[in-house]
Amino acid sequence: MRNINWIGIIDEKEIEKYQKGNLDSNAVKMKMPKNMNQMMIKSMPFTILAFAIMMLTGHLKEHIYYI
Repeated sequence: MRNINWIGIIDEKEIEKYQKGNLDSNAVKMKMPKNMNQMMIKSMPFTILAFAIMMLTGHLKEHIYYI
């Protein structure tokens, strides 16, 4: 009973083939990055936050075991 089929990364021109359903009249299309570099730049804040959390938990784990 799957409702989602993974197609992969598709080109913006082909997206109409896969979109189905009715959108609200107030709907606004999301601005997508033009290339991989812009996508990496947009994901940088999330990457830094995740890395900081991993380093902090590793540091705390090391110090909690030695107390």
